[in-house]
Amino acid sequence: MKVLVKTLLTAASIAVLSCSVQAQEVKSLEQLLEQVKSNRVSEARQNTAREKEFQAARADKQALLNRAQRELKATEFLKLVKIPLVKKNSKQLVLTSKPC
Repeated sequence: MKVLVKTLLTAASIAVLSCSVQAQEVKSLEQLLEQVKSNRVSEARQNTAREKEFQAARADKQALLNRAQRELKATEFLKLVKIPLVKKNSKQLVLTSKPC
């Protein structure tokens, strides 16, 4: 959710920046060149920030997947050895009796 909000804010700021650049009058080619250079630097920073957000979200999703896979393996193992389970607040599995 945070990533989505940040992405939307970044997109909105890019739109505002592009409108303000177009609204400014260019008096010479040198000024145009300077505007292009500054916009390139600004866009590069924004792209870097977006990439970092994407990588963070990707890492979070990978961690969730790894955890779910570990829990699935544990559940399957316990079913194999026929140990009854009780779910405790959907985050932890608890043994109801000791293995025979």
